[in-house]
Amino acid sequence: SPQPLMEPHNHSSLSEFVLLGFPRVGHIRGWIFVLLLLAYLFTICGNMLIFLVIRLDAALHTPMYHFVSILSFLELWYTATTIPKMLANLLSDKKTISFSGCLLQTYFFHSLGASECYLLTAMAYDRYLAICRPLHYPAVMTPMLCAKMAAGCWTCGFLCPISEVILVSKLKESYSLTLDRTLAVVYSVLTPLVNPIIYSLRNKELIKAIKRTIFRKGERASPT
Repeated sequence: SPQPLMEPHNHSSLSEFVLLGFPRVGHIRGWIFVLLLLAYLFTICGNMLIFLVIRLDAALHTPMYHFVSILSFLELWYTATTIPKMLANLLSDKKTISFSGCLLQTYFFHSLGASECYLLTAMAYDRYLAICRPLHYPAVMTPMLCAKMAAGCWTCGFLCPISEVILVSKLKESYSLTLDRTLAVVYSVLTPLVNPIIYSLRNKELIKAIKRTIFRKGERASPT
């Protein structure tokens, strides 16, 4: 959790925050960096693979996989808002972040997370129609409706956190809890790490599409 540093000549304004991290495990900082880097790379590669395969394979051009590809795209940016800074702080002696940088990070972290929540709601509605209204599903879940639902998820997700960030920027007190730091790692690292496996990589149809895409690329690359 951040601890504020006050400017020397103006004690009413905030210049930057000190990122405390986990000072008690400083002796294994290198191992923590490696683990976080591997988790970040796996998350990026997994979500990018899902996004590209869905876009390239015509068999997956359905409403459900359309939403899954958007979810993977959101996950790419969701992890990119926090983990690179976390990795940089592990290697740096000056573990600080500017006030504006902290607010921007908070805004994008919450807006992307909120967009994911709205998108999961849209995906649940899509599955409800497919299971409970199979005859009406093709007529109701049209490409235009899918586009509108996705746009609504993005719009609501990026508008809702604005008031929260404004309120947080005006807080008078600061605090630091180890529990908060632990939960931050869970939400920003572990949850995005397992999401590709839970949502997509266990899907047999998607696995087949990945194999088709790789095989097709291999055929194009091989000499004739």
